[in-house]
Amino acid sequence: MTIYFQLPFADKEQAKGLGARYDHDHKLWYAPDPTTEQRMAEHWKRLPQVFPGEDRTWGSTPRLSVDLIPSTCWHTNVRSSVSSDDWKRIADGVKARAGFQCEVCAAKADPAAQVFLEAHERFEFADGVQRLKRLTCICPACHQAIHFGRSVATGQEPAARAHLLKVNGWTEWELEQHLRQAYAVWSQRSQQAWSLDLSIIEAIGVAVKLPTPEERKRQGVELPPRP
Repeated sequence: MTIYFQLPFADKEQAKGLGARYDHDHKLWYAPDPTTEQRMAEHWKRLPQVFPGEDRTWGSTPRLSVDLIPSTCWHTNVRSSVSSDDWKRIADGVKARAGFQCEVCAAKADPAAQVFLEAHERFEFADGVQRLKRLTCICPACHQAIHFGRSVATGQEPAARAHLLKVNGWTEWELEQHLRQAYAVWSQRSQQAWSLDLSIIEAIGVAVKLPTPEERKRQGVELPPRP
């Protein structure tokens, strides 16, 4: 089995010197032999397969669900709270542990067709806390369906609806019921402020710095879901 490593861009020459090779399809460095693997392991810590406290089953029912982030939580996530190098390490690790295929619909990365997998954060909202529960590897089609509100605002609603129907085997009526519930939950959650808990990221030794209100404002306004 190929052993992949998530390395900061600045360390690429050091990695080459140790014998590492770069996989252009997966955008990751790997050890071509046990000796190189040992050398690399001495310099770069591999992320654990499952983060401490991560719930790998969270959000798995239904198989694909619309997950609208409350407006009071826009721009508060892992990517906005860690360095770009750390986010790349985390995202690359999530994709590698999934075998470079979508954990929802099993679609595989296809660089030739410009299909690239993405790391997605799943949160729990309870007792005033937006708590990271899981990181998962998904394809662009599933990501588009999950962020249904953005898809509606950008003209991608038909594709998002079709993917939800296909993956879940729903009828149009079942889809509409799911969407109504998702928007009702979004509206309710958007009425309050939430604190962000990224403890499962901190548990793997990654520094977390929550974005300030000014930094969130500079990110711009998210596209709202339909009323």
